[in-house]
Amino acid sequence: MTHTNKVEIGTQLTGNWGAMIPVSYGTVTGIIKSVGGVPIPPVAVVQWEDIGQAKYTMSDLKTALVDTGIGVYIEDSL
Repeated sequence: MTHTNKVEIGTQLTGNWGAMIPVSYGTVTGIIKSVGGVPIPPVAVVQWEDIGQAKYTMSDLKTALVDTGIGVYIEDSL
């Protein structure tokens, strides 16, 4: 299994929530790099097909992308 840390607009994600909860599919629709002109750590905006929109700090999302088991994965890496 090969994992990648590349996250950009259009990246397809799979969410494996565990505990017999159905798998979710989503797409990165935006990356927030500043608020009111003030730089912040990057945040990925993900639109999930079944649970709506969620935001993940890029550092948290990248950490999840390299773990195994429950978490969020780039679809090509499964």
